[in-house]
Amino acid sequence: MDLIHADATLAEIGYVQEIDQFDAEVTQETDADIHRNSFSLTVSDKVWESDPILAGHYIYSPGMEFGGLVETIVHSTKRQQITVSGVTWRGMLFRKVIEPPTGEAYRIVSGEANAAIEGLLDDALGTLFTVSTSDSGITVSRQFRYTNLLLGIEQMLGEAGGALEIEFDQATKKVNLSVRSVVDYSASIDLSQDYGVDMVTTMGGYDRYNHVIALGAGELTAREVIHVYRLANGTLTTTAPSWAGTKDDLVVTYEYSNATSDELESGAKKRLKELSPLNQIEMDPSVDGLELKLGDIVGVRDRLTGMSASAAVVGKIATISAGQIRIETRVR
Repeated sequence: MDLIHADATLAEIGYVQEIDQFDAEVTQETDADIHRNSFSLTVSDKVWESDPILAGHYIYSPGMEFGGLVETIVHSTKRQQITVSGVTWRGMLFRKVIEPPTGEAYRIVSGEANAAIEGLLDDALGTLFTVSTSDSGITVSRQFRYTNLLLGIEQMLGEAGGALEIEFDQATKKVNLSVRSVVDYSASIDLSQDYGVDMVTTMGGYDRYNHVIALGAGELTAREVIHVYRLANGTLTTTAPSWAGTKDDLVVTYEYSNATSDELESGAKKRLKELSPLNQIEMDPSVDGLELKLGDIVGVRDRLTGMSASAAVVGKIATISAGQIRIETRVR
């Protein structure tokens, strides 16, 4: 993995030489903050002096997502090192908000996913970012109201079985965005103790529920209420099962006061999935050597108890240290 240093106009200055340390992380976790989409590069102050990397410059790896805009410079005279850091391309999307058009309550998008993202980006990031014009084969439909741009895109694609791909094109000097279908490898990639993965498995739990009462817009008797139930096989339904109202009915409320009906039901289902997994597997989130993309799904299995689950690839971490390159895959 090569790192290239470019100036504020993206004119290449050259390859970054004699790297002491490089760390970059990209994630599609919708609860992550901007620090999870950032990078840092450390070189000796003598190397930096001969080739200054300034705020407003760019560091990138051609054809990959690891890189972005330099915004901070820290000089340690004791260590005789300079560390430059900033946000990745994905992090730049994180600092934008989807606003509704003037006079309207929501920004509504629907149709082919690449075209939808093109409409959301508009001129928010100038001409640096481009979106694929090809048909992704994925159709989306969603409305936004002052929603974080990156998180909104990722939530929209996640609901449609898609994932956002980002890479820097060295020839065009553009950050290319495209949508692809998530690939489910759970039948062929089975992470377990045999793979060297550490995990904690849990069955059952007193803090789990099978019924969510979702409270939406309105007041008192006029407030919208939706019931979502989880059946024994994991299926979610709004139709009351035979055990509703009995001792087996484990209920929790969920409030989303300014949601539409679709958003309220979607939010309630997401919450119920979080609160009532059939099996729960917590694992070391970093796995080396997997050539997977963000959003892909793998299987996770505890060989001793026989418990199994699916986990999504939510992040990638690239590290260069002592001349060694390491790329970790984070699953959750």
